[in-house]
Amino acid sequence: MAVTNTPSSLEIQKWRRDFFVEYQRDNLFAPYLGNGQNAVIMRVNELKDEGEQITIPLVGRLTGQGQVGANTLVGNEEAMDQYGHKIVIDWARHAILLNKKEMRKSAIDQMNAVRPLLNEWAAAKLRDDICKAWATIQPSGTASSLVGNVQGIPMAMATAAQMNAWLIGNADRVQFGNGQSTLVAGNFAASLANVDTTNDLATVSAFNRVKRILKQADPRIRPLRVDGGREYFVTFMPSPVFADLSNDPAMIAANKDARAREGNGMDDNPLFQDGDLMYRGMIFREIPEMGQFFRFAGAGTAGVDVYGTVTVGQQAMGYAIGQLPAPTTRSDDDYGFLKGRGVEICYGISKIVKGRNSISSTGVAANTNADWGTFTSFFATQSAN
Repeated sequence: MAVTNTPSSLEIQKWRRDFFVEYQRDNLFAPYLGNGQNAVIMRVNELKDEGEQITIPLVGRLTGQGQVGANTLVGNEEAMDQYGHKIVIDWARHAILLNKKEMRKSAIDQMNAVRPLLNEWAAAKLRDDICKAWATIQPSGTASSLVGNVQGIPMAMATAAQMNAWLIGNADRVQFGNGQSTLVAGNFAASLANVDTTNDLATVSAFNRVKRILKQADPRIRPLRVDGGREYFVTFMPSPVFADLSNDPAMIAANKDARAREGNGMDDNPLFQDGDLMYRGMIFREIPEMGQFFRFAGAGTAGVDVYGTVTVGQQAMGYAIGQLPAPTTRSDDDYGFLKGRGVEICYGISKIVKGRNSISSTGVAANTNADWGTFTSFFATQSAN
């Protein structure tokens, strides 16, 4: 008995017109972007019509004692503490080019895929640029220059002298590991080298100390909100650091014993659901993309990796907008044969920095720059080493 075989040239091959698209994570910073001065990442819209740079005026609080009783006030006035932080913007563009020949051969409608891909690219670029901006420095004497659309010197590209200058200027708003015993004053690399996986993981205790220090920083870091004297801050952290904090017994106990469920069972139970952690007025948000930009490979004790995190209040970062994402079309289309679609945006991202006109109440020298609304911490991690 002979069975007829189907030759490969006659085998049915089918292709779906609908296509799957790789997942692109949303911008997890989005809830903290806003137009008002109470936003963590503040949109600056004044450049939408013209200009390539804008200066944000920063005014420090009054620190003088004033005069009491019949003492003379004339000649004892206090000078305003003023500084201007400049943000520069630039263009970013991307495009996809198709032609009729290749489009006819494709099993999918390629033109339908173009716009969503470009829109996702623009959103992902903004998210990644915010991550990059947290990992930049702008020590005193450096120019307001851009790397892409991010202002400042990336820590990964900074010289030892520049990193040391940043550390000196931010001595009252930085922590290495679980306490100040790891800090080598004025030496960033030596401080990182003291961070180990035994004592310097992200823990509730470490962030309790972060909050105590940042509340005394000068210039002050403005909380997200003050509710009856309760001050709230948010910490953005890479996934390995977030995992260590999640596994801290103190955090597990707080989530198990104290965090409200509101009768919704597992829906709001932080032990079973993904999302932010909270503890004593501190919100902890995992940013998975942050690790690739804020990682110091092999810089810790015995060559362990060290990751940066930022605990921030209001006005920590400026997002100056020249143009929101806009669709573009290629004008040179070779008599209609080429189909080019693109997107263009114009913006600049910068941590807000204030220069000190005098020595701070915390002992940081004059003529140094302080990150205005940002406290930076560095941790080893058991999750990546």
